[in-house]
Amino acid sequence: MRALISALVLLTGLGGPASVAEAQTVVVLFNGFSARLGGTSSGMDELEERLTAAFGNDGGRSFSAKVFEHDEEQEALAFVNEFSRRSCLILIGHSWGGAAAIQLASNPTDAVGSVALLVQLDSVGLSDHQLPDRVERGVNYFQRSTMQESGDVTDLPGEDFVTGSDNYRVEAMYGVSDDKVTHTTIDDPRFAFRPREYRAFFRGQRDLHARIEELVEGACPR
Repeated sequence: MRALISALVLLTGLGGPASVAEAQTVVVLFNGFSARLGGTSSGMDELEERLTAAFGNDGGRSFSAKVFEHDEEQEALAFVNEFSRRSCLILIGHSWGGAAAIQLASNPTDAVGSVALLVQLDSVGLSDHQLPDRVERGVNYFQRSTMQESGDVTDLPGEDFVTGSDNYRVEAMYGVSDDKVTHTTIDDPRFAFRPREYRAFFRGQRDLHARIEELVEGACPR
């Protein structure tokens, strides 16, 4: 009898950590190409850590998140399909990663299923201007820095209007000068602020990662 109970525990996950198949909220994040253009690639990693800290230890919800490169759509799809009992899927992408998120949500095999939330951060790429029908809510954050007028390749213009999504120009949303939010810094919660400037400016308001955390909470309620 004890052996039978032990076997059932292993099969069902009772009394132990949740199995992969039991995860309910799954978040896929895509890096952009900005690291190769002189920026950093830590923004999506920091966001993944923030979301995992906020939701990963919640006893009422199983949570899994992982960061992929913008050209790893198939790897991301395989990760999503590891969770056979997922009830809430969220896709987030910066730069070319924004286009990758759209492409994953548009997968013609229907292997992805419904998407509760898709967030684009200064999306760049082909066919990233239309929210797929299977996405319940889309949010597009973009910037229009004056640096673009000089032809600076590190400051590409992101997609400023995604049909079906809520579109927000980040400089206007925060009331900051254009040089504080660029294509290569929009995924960083500190933007281009120095540490002391960041602490002073965001003392009384939420940074962009905090806003995305709230979007996740709203899309996948506990």
